[in-house]
Amino acid sequence: MITKKVVLPSIAATSLMTLCSYVIAEQEKKNFSEPKLLAKIERRQLDVPKQMQLPAGWATHYGVGIIIATLFELYKNYFGAKPAFRHSIIFGISAGLLSIAAWQQLLKMLPQKQRSFYRKFYTQLFFAHLIFAGALTSTQKVMKRY
Repeated sequence: MITKKVVLPSIAATSLMTLCSYVIAEQEKKNFSEPKLLAKIERRQLDVPKQMQLPAGWATHYGVGIIIATLFELYKNYFGAKPAFRHSIIFGISAGLLSIAAWQQLLKMLPQKQRSFYRKFYTQLFFAHLIFAGALTSTQKVMKRY
C-alpha cells in the first residue's frame, strides 16, 4: 500500500522534477542538478568516497522525494483531502518554499557562487516543486486503479 501511495509516485515525481531542473540548467548553462550538488556536499561533509559520491547524491535526492511524498500523504490524511489540483498547488508551494530554505543552508557548505546563480537556482527549484506536486498527485491517481 505504501509503495503505491508514496514510493512509486515519489519516484515518478522526483524523476520528472529532476528532468525539468536539467532542462533549465542546460538553458542557463548552470549546474542546477540537485543530485550533483548533494554529491558535492556529501563528499565534503560526510567524507563519502569519490566513487560513491554521485550515487549517494542520487539516493539522497530520491530519499528526500519519498519524505516529501510521505508528508503530502500525511497532509491529505489529516485534512481528509483527495488528490486534487488545489491540494497539489498548496503542497507544491509549501514544498518549494521549504526546499528553498533547506537549500539555502545546504549551499553554504559549498564555495560561494555569484548572486545570480542563487536567484536562478531558487526560482527553478520553486517551480520544480510545483511540477513534483502535480506529478505526484497524477501518479497517485493512476496508482489507485491498480
